[in-house]
Amino acid sequence: MPDIQEYANRVRARLYAYRSLGFTLHNAPFEQSNRLTSFLILNTFNAWAEFCRNYYLAGVRGFTTHSGVAVSTSLANNTPIQVAMQHAKLILYPKWVPAPLARRDEPAWHSRKYFLKVCQGVKFTNYSQVSAALALKSTSYEDIWSYRNFYAHRNEDTALQALSIARRQKIIGAHPTTCASAIIPGAATNFVESWAYDLDLTVAMMMK
Repeated sequence: MPDIQEYANRVRARLYAYRSLGFTLHNAPFEQSNRLTSFLILNTFNAWAEFCRNYYLAGVRGFTTHSGVAVSTSLANNTPIQVAMQHAKLILYPKWVPAPLARRDEPAWHSRKYFLKVCQGVKFTNYSQVSAALALKSTSYEDIWSYRNFYAHRNEDTALQALSIARRQKIIGAHPTTCASAIIPGAATNFVESWAYDLDLTVAMMMK
C-alpha cells in the first residue's frame, strides 16, 4: 500500500491535470469533446474512489496528516487488507456473511454516505476532520457517479440520469457530453472542472 501522503499528492496532481484539461472542452468539436470528456470523468471518478479506499487502509495502518495529526482506528494496525475490507463491508451490510472479497464486491468507496459510515464504524480518530471535508455544499460526489455510469455503459437509462443532473443546473442539451462541457450558469467552469476541483479540495482537507 502506498504512503498515503505521497499518494494524496499524486491524486491531487492528477485532479489538477484533469481540471486543466476540462477547460479545453469549452470550444472543442463534439467528437473530440466526447472522447476527452469520457476520459476525464472516468479517470476523475477513479482517482477519487481509489483515494478513499487507500485512505481507509492507511487509517487502519495508522498515519500522520500534513499538520501532524496522528490517525488510527479501532482495528489493529497489523490487520490484513482482506480482513479490513470484510470489516468495512459488515459495517454497511450487517447481515452479510464474511467471505473472501473481490475488488468489485468491496464497499462503494466513492460514496460520501458509505465512506463516512465506514470511517465512523471503525472509529477514525480524525473522523470530525473527514466529516468536515465531506460536508462541502456540493453534489459533485453524487453527480460524477451518474456521469461515470453513462460513459461506462452508454445506454438510455444512464443518459437520462446524466441529463437530469444537467437540467438541475439549468443546462439543456441533447447529449451528456454537450452538457458536461457547457459552462454552468452563474459559474465560470463546466462539470468536469467543477467536479475535479471539489474532489481535489476534499482530498486536501482530509490530509490537512
